[in-house]
Amino acid sequence: MTLKQALQNLKSNQALLHYNIATFEQFKAGIEAVQETRIPLIFGASEGERKYLDTKNIKFWVGEAQNRGLPVFINADHCKSVESSKEAIDNSFDSVLFDLTSEKQNDLNNNILRTKEVKSFEESSRTKNDNKEILIEGEIGYLPGSSDIGGTVELDEKNFTKPEDAENFLQQTGVDLLAISVGNIHGIPAINSMQIDFERIKDIYERTQQFKLFSGLVLHGGSGLTDKDFKNAIKNGIKIVHINTEFRKIWRDSLLRELQAETVVPYKILNGVISSLRERIVHYQKLFLSNNLVN
Repeated sequence: MTLKQALQNLKSNQALLHYNIATFEQFKAGIEAVQETRIPLIFGASEGERKYLDTKNIKFWVGEAQNRGLPVFINADHCKSVESSKEAIDNSFDSVLFDLTSEKQNDLNNNILRTKEVKSFEESSRTKNDNKEILIEGEIGYLPGSSDIGGTVELDEKNFTKPEDAENFLQQTGVDLLAISVGNIHGIPAINSMQIDFERIKDIYERTQQFKLFSGLVLHGGSGLTDKDFKNAIKNGIKIVHINTEFRKIWRDSLLRELQAETVVPYKILNGVISSLRERIVHYQKLFLSNNLVN
């Protein structure tokens, strides 16, 4: 199964979880969750995470799981340059997020031009990637915050994705996935000010239906949202949900707890961390695939 097929298999009101990894324990927890649920899972690795773990290690781990028939995929998350995106394509990731929204000018025309460059490179690289289609994700609008805890984040509606811009962006770039800004933020600030604009999601989604090869809308910054928020977002057209900071917090909190055990055996300490992560991954996998409408 390819990532594109996994997305095509989703029914209305269903989505997949995107879960970032920066340690082997995080990866192992994801694998155990998929073994339990058989629900597809997207592993994310940002530029920093790929540098820390080494891209070859990540590809090996995920590749071995795929060879065993597990429906897992790897996304090169938040590539900040064309060069970074091309590197991920050359390493045959399942998807690549090309993200220029952190640039101060956040210029839509420049974003379109350079995203088209990444999309064209992917298409020209399929022969050397065994004809594998790597999904390219674009992003427009701006998400404030960082993937950490604390601090303050101010939302400004002028940074939200404009439905007409989303339509224009898809028309000109032909990307497979689109990350949008609709009141979501990165990280978990001290005061959660997120108010998701579900009508905006719906408007953007309806405009995407004319693009037959488009695979779906992506919601980043899922940490801090409620289950009802997620279901409403999915109901209105979201197909992939990114959650990172919440899982980082679970990793840290469970590690601190397990370190109190009277042992120095690493796997005895880390098994508790893996268990805590797996439990939460399974929760979201089942929630996003439950196909239940929000009351």
